[in-house]
Amino acid sequence: MSEQIVDLIEALPQPGPRGLQGERGPQGLPGVNAVPADEAVAAYIQDANSKTHAALHPARHMVVFGDSMTVSASATSRNWWAIVARELGLTAHNYGVGGTGWLNMQSSGGYPGQLDRAEADTGYDHDAVSLVFVNGSTNDWHTGDYGSRIDSWCETVRKMFPNAAFIGFSGLCAANVRHRGNSARMPNYAPMFNECAKHLCVLSNFCGPFRRFF
Repeated sequence: MSEQIVDLIEALPQPGPRGLQGERGPQGLPGVNAVPADEAVAAYIQDANSKTHAALHPARHMVVFGDSMTVSASATSRNWWAIVARELGLTAHNYGVGGTGWLNMQSSGGYPGQLDRAEADTGYDHDAVSLVFVNGSTNDWHTGDYGSRIDSWCETVRKMFPNAAFIGFSGLCAANVRHRGNSARMPNYAPMFNECAKHLCVLSNFCGPFRRFF
């Protein structure tokens, strides 16, 4: 019996020496139906209306508070905040109201009223806001001490938009074309802007590079 087994083994073809191997081709995707599944995922990624695309490209927002220097350009697309949003690829939410300030309320409740409207706006994720701008406030030049109001307002902003960088800058300082006949007001504006600077991170006095857009 053992001799028969040996004969059978010897009768089987034996592998010869292994020859040279060529370059290994690309490895296929693992799994069942891997290629069509991969193609489907790629299509979802490229489709701007898909949830996959939205998850990989979350919306980024910026929020704007201010007075007429924020809302009174001849066209919305020429407003300084619209230009910033366009250049940075952000969706802008502007709550500015002309003639208002931290103390100069007008009928809209001033800057505190703007903050209330922003808080009530649930049309976007406040955690997805990356920049918050406040432009002001020229309209507070005659209303006295408002430093504590700015501090309280800014604290609320930071809680409302916890992931945002906060940028505050002063008003137009009576130097734009609308105030050329009113330059005597400059001594009134200067102390107000100095007070603003103590409570805000002052980015610009808004008299230079932005003025050409209005």
